[in-house]
Amino acid sequence: MKKTIFAAACAMAACSFGEILVKDGDTLAFLGDSITQQGQQNPDGYVNLTIRALASEGVNVKPVKAGISGHKSDNMLARLNRDVLSKKPRWMTLSCGVNDVWHQDFGEGKGVKLEAYKENITKILDTCAASNCTVIVLTATMFEKPKMAEDPHNVKLAPYNEWLRAEAKKRGLPLADLNAAMWAAHEKDSKVKLTRDGVHMLPSGDRLMAHGILTAMGVAEDRFPTIEKERPARAKFDKTIAEYGPKPVLFTEIGQRSARGCVSSPWDAWTETARDEREQADYMEAVFETFADKPQWAGMFWWKWDETQTRDHFDPDPRKDRGFRIYGKSACDVFRKWSGRS
Repeated sequence: MKKTIFAAACAMAACSFGEILVKDGDTLAFLGDSITQQGQQNPDGYVNLTIRALASEGVNVKPVKAGISGHKSDNMLARLNRDVLSKKPRWMTLSCGVNDVWHQDFGEGKGVKLEAYKENITKILDTCAASNCTVIVLTATMFEKPKMAEDPHNVKLAPYNEWLRAEAKKRGLPLADLNAAMWAAHEKDSKVKLTRDGVHMLPSGDRLMAHGILTAMGVAEDRFPTIEKERPARAKFDKTIAEYGPKPVLFTEIGQRSARGCVSSPWDAWTETARDEREQADYMEAVFETFADKPQWAGMFWWKWDETQTRDHFDPDPRKDRGFRIYGKSACDVFRKWSGRS
């Protein structure tokens, strides 16, 4: 699994990192509408990003993918037992609200007004609690349109999300405030685009959603995995091959230290930061997983600078070393796995 830092800005409820709420072997359900359905069908949708991210932290969940296009709170309540609770999940993310508001455009009784929405969600939360299934509440994602602050859908959606925040707090449930995260992303960069049609997610939106859910689960900020950071490199690789033909390509400079946070600046040879052998191994895994299936890829020269005299992070004991070397570290096991060497 590729370890990188998510680029999307996020405004999440405060979470005390250190222990991930979801445990290895837990069943984790994802209940939602078309946003969730696409998040579970797309290999890099938010559902699958979340599952892979947890796996990279040693938390292998049994997923229950329960997103159905067009569904609102009443539909989700009606199928809760059949599609989710019958699978006995320990956890469930709940993404609901967009269609409840949006479908009100289609005539009386098509959407779900606020008071009815509250009743439906309350029954979902109560039923899950009675079944020992903890709900991770997701605020409904924004309608990404011109003049979003004045958009009638966003105006109408706001009290739905305010109620969700208050209800999660009252019940002590984890909250992923995805709506706030999307607004924060737009405030940071007015040109950012998170959806392809104003509602359904682009890869950037899926990453933001997964980021928010992982935060709510207690995954620390600097541990977020995603394959997205390697994708531009792979695209550039493909472009190079197309331009110069099927010639062998050798990476002559690549690598990172076994130190926390260096994945975001792999060339960093000077910053004092905590040792993190796993991050270095994940970085190497990312390289192999991204390029190993490319027949033109001839391999790489991993950085191994002479650090013995010039770098404070050097230690002859690989269990203490925070440098670029992989010998005696987890990255060496990754190399052996991919190269077929014992």
